[in-house]
Amino acid sequence: MKKTLVIFSGLAVVSIIFLASFSGGIFVQPQISPIKEVKDTSETTMILEAKGKTKTETKKIRLDKENRLEEVRYVHYNEKRQKEWVITCEKMLPQTQNSFFIEKPHCVYFVAKKQSSGKLQLSKTYVVNADTAILKKRKKDFDLLILKKNVKVQGVSEGKIQSTATTNTLRINLTNRTLRTKAKVQLQKDHAFTIKATGMETFLKSDKVKFLQNVHLTVQKKQNDGTVTSTSQGALELQKMSQKLFIISQETQVALKSKKAKLQCNYLQIELQQNQDKKMYARKFIATGQVKFDDGKNSMRCENFQQRVLHDEERITLKKNAHIALEGKLTLLDKKEQESLQKIVDKRKAQRIEGSATQEIRWKKKYGAIVTIESVYFIGQAKIYEYLQNKSTTKIHGDYIKLDIATRLDAAKKKEKREPIYLEAKRNVMYHDKKLRAAGNYCKWKKTSPQTDTLYMTGRNNRIVFLNVSGTQSGQKSSNTDQEKKQDKKEDIQVTSRAYITVQRHSNGKHLCHSKKDVNILRYAAGTKKQIGSFKCQRLIVRLKNHKKNSDKKFVLKKAVALDDVLYRDDKIYASGQTLTWLKKDIYENIVLQKNPKVIAYQVDVKQGGALLGEKKSPQKSTNVKEDIELRAEKAIVIVKNTQDQSYLLNAKKNVDMYRYKHQTDTQVGKFKAHDLIAQIVENPKEKKRTLHSLRAKREVYIEDEGRTAMGDRLYVKTLKDNSKNIQLLGNVTLQQNKSKITGDKLFITGKNRLIHVADNVKLFAEGAQGNGDRLYYSTQKDTATLWGNPAQLQQIDATTTNPNTLFAQKIVFSQKDNMAHAYDNVKMLFSNNGKGNGLDLWGKSQKRNKKSSQKKPRNFQLTCDEAQAVFTNESDKQQRAQGDVLSKGKWKLNEFTALKNVVVTNRDDATQRGEGNKFIYFVQQKKAQLFGNKARMAHSGREIFSSQFDFYIDRKEVQGQGPIKIVLPRGKTEKKKQQLISGKTIHITSQGKITYLNEQEKIRLVDNIHATIDKRTLKCQRLEVILKKQVIQELIAYDNVILQSEKNTVYGTQLRWNETKKRVFIADYPYVRIKGEGTNIKAPMVFYDTETEYLYTKGHNIKATRLPQSDFKK
Repeated sequence: MKKTLVIFSGLAVVSIIFLASFSGGIFVQPQISPIKEVKDTSETTMILEAKGKTKTETKKIRLDKENRLEEVRYVHYNEKRQKEWVITCEKMLPQTQNSFFIEKPHCVYFVAKKQSSGKLQLSKTYVVNADTAILKKRKKDFDLLILKKNVKVQGVSEGKIQSTATTNTLRINLTNRTLRTKAKVQLQKDHAFTIKATGMETFLKSDKVKFLQNVHLTVQKKQNDGTVTSTSQGALELQKMSQKLFIISQETQVALKSKKAKLQCNYLQIELQQNQDKKMYARKFIATGQVKFDDGKNSMRCENFQQRVLHDEERITLKKNAHIALEGKLTLLDKKEQESLQKIVDKRKAQRIEGSATQEIRWKKKYGAIVTIESVYFIGQAKIYEYLQNKSTTKIHGDYIKLDIATRLDAAKKKEKREPIYLEAKRNVMYHDKKLRAAGNYCKWKKTSPQTDTLYMTGRNNRIVFLNVSGTQSGQKSSNTDQEKKQDKKEDIQVTSRAYITVQRHSNGKHLCHSKKDVNILRYAAGTKKQIGSFKCQRLIVRLKNHKKNSDKKFVLKKAVALDDVLYRDDKIYASGQTLTWLKKDIYENIVLQKNPKVIAYQVDVKQGGALLGEKKSPQKSTNVKEDIELRAEKAIVIVKNTQDQSYLLNAKKNVDMYRYKHQTDTQVGKFKAHDLIAQIVENPKEKKRTLHSLRAKREVYIEDEGRTAMGDRLYVKTLKDNSKNIQLLGNVTLQQNKSKITGDKLFITGKNRLIHVADNVKLFAEGAQGNGDRLYYSTQKDTATLWGNPAQLQQIDATTTNPNTLFAQKIVFSQKDNMAHAYDNVKMLFSNNGKGNGLDLWGKSQKRNKKSSQKKPRNFQLTCDEAQAVFTNESDKQQRAQGDVLSKGKWKLNEFTALKNVVVTNRDDATQRGEGNKFIYFVQQKKAQLFGNKARMAHSGREIFSSQFDFYIDRKEVQGQGPIKIVLPRGKTEKKKQQLISGKTIHITSQGKITYLNEQEKIRLVDNIHATIDKRTLKCQRLEVILKKQVIQELIAYDNVILQSEKNTVYGTQLRWNETKKRVFIADYPYVRIKGEGTNIKAPMVFYDTETEYLYTKGHNIKATRLPQSDFKK
């Protein structure tokens, strides 16, 4: 007889389907169809009714040992008369009236399933085999089957074995559908899991299997990821939720192990689920009680533990008193610290992160090909502590914290490298480490590279405090320990913001802090609440680094930059600007304010009457008063503070304004301006005074003090021991009081008497006069100025002329009070024209002015050159020289004016009039001018004339040039308004002789070897006259040896008239004009030439034309 398999319809391990009650059972021959039992009152016999081939037969079989049955099949029906159990065996021997002994039993359990057509179909679910069995009758039915020796239970689905359970004894209640055993049992479900236990029971209807005690479970965790084993002293329950989902529950001292991971708990639940490869793996673990988890790198404690295992990630949730310890570090370490940690074998002792939360902790592990990410979520009063060598280094608190840890494979070392890369905290966040403290509503930490990380704080009340900040070290060693202590003043810097604060850190100790929106920086003495300074801004950048000697406990401020609406304040200075840069070095503190900065120094002691430029009257008593000095600049103000002696150095740049006010008032007592300024304010702790010790300024210096003003390029002020000031003002100096003004390159004010010395390029401006010289002494008491020069110059101010009377001398004494000047030694006066008749007119009338205006008013000529010399005559010159009194009483006349080097003479009314050369001489009385140069040039209305010398005869309106001459004349008409040439063509003329330019007649005359180029034609002659009309060429008249040559012909004559307007040329000669062309020779008295068609016409008698020989033709 062939054996059949039974399908399990319950748990994938040993789940068994429901078993209904059975009304009765029969023993039959295998060849006979099933028959029903016929009841009999006899206790010793059993009546069986069987259906034969032709009829139904009834047999009585006596139940005793002598009746042995072979090849028997037993069928058990449920209450619906559906076949449920089928038991076949090789032999069956009755033992008593209520039991049978069975050899090699084969049991099949069927489940009726309804098809789509509505019919029921029986399917096999379980197959049970054993060596022997006993079938007992309880009450009315044979429904108790006891199997012994090598019992095997197999679950079948779709004809395939899904699971196998083995044991030595098994009790099956056919009616109640239950299986029980107290012996050791082992269940194997494919490759998904294996269960070993003592005792098992199941109710097939409930799809549950319970293993009683001493359970050992092996579960396939994940594809190619090994197995998970668990043991427990208590029971294990296996429940089938669906064909693809099973749940395993363990209790009492459960211990789970997977590779290096270990889990201990009081209760464990494992969820198994079928994957896409149709294999079953553990997907979820739930543990309760005193849960402890450790995988070699992480350790966890809680009362509720949940773990989900997906295809590419794992998730763990810890609840109730959750605590976790992770291998890794948040602190950036230098090379020495890393080497010391590597020597420690237990990495978690070397570096670990511990965290806890009141609500729950979630742990998520995302597997990747290169990087595996572990994310830990702390929810509810979360706390994280970092320990390095069992010492707490970092502390983080918050209502919510997320921590990401990355595990990378180091290909070089063939080891996995594990480190935190990201942390996020929300609500009531607090961050502490050795060097800084932070607090706010949101915190984010990110590992940006192996050597760098970033800390980000945001929220309304976010703040970061940098601890133990000192200045950078200069590297110079000090032998005095007290001096080192003074230099090593530390402070705590607190940064608050309404937007965010970020800190970028490097393993070498460098820190970079960024902040934005309403940023406040408060400075405290280290470890105290004593505030020593503050500043506000909208954006902040701070750079810090580790201290060389003590990197663990001290910071060094490299640079701090505050941007937008900056306000700085300490006990002595108030400052504002758009940008602030703060540096610390040794005992010095540097603050740089940029973009319209402003600085106010409070309570500066000055001596009453200590004006910079000298008092009008000497003060009778000398008392000290306090002032507030306000300093403003357009570009930057640098404040250098000496923290040891509390002195200040103020360095302002670009358009600096300094105002002096009486302390705590708006009364201005002085004003100062410069492009750059450096001022030193010194603190005297004994006398409790703060004084302006020195001041330096440069470029565009302006001083307003005691009714006097001064200007210059550089200023040096130093306070002497007697509280007097030594002042030096250099470069373009201007000193002014009332209506007088003195300028020069240097100004010195020394002593209490305020003797003013002005030197180099001195100029004096007073009411009615002005002068210049080499040096000047000015006495504030006498109000007199003495001017020296070589020579010194004093000039009378006359509003009626642009060239007033000018006085030259070696020494000039000028008194503003008397409005008089005295000159000594080599006095010389130059007098210039007042514009009423002695004008300089070189070229004659201009196109822009009519004839009347040109006759009444001279040209407005302008001359520029590198050097110039003017010569004047004075009728009272001898008398004035003898008396040394110069009062402008003589009749001054300009005699001669000479300009040298790069001379350019132009008419400002007509830009086309221009003269250039190396030397220009103007003889006023002769009304003549001369222009010299190797290539002297005269230009007028587009015409250019080059010569070595030009002579201008102003009365005759005539210009003459000495040969050789070169002329460039424009051709074509000019526009009436723009005075610009429209043709663009020019005539070039050279001559070895003299040229005469007649302005009024509009004629140009040249002589001697004249060569003119007109278009592609060449004109040669000995005399040439150019006739103009409104500055445009009308006609050219050439005389003597005239030759006109074009590309095809050459014309020889004695006279030529070229009419530019009619485009015709007339050539005459006696007895005839000769024309030489290509192979021909023509002679005629007169020749006409059309310049547009290039046709030649002859006129007159005896015209001859001959053919030239071939040799002449080639020539």
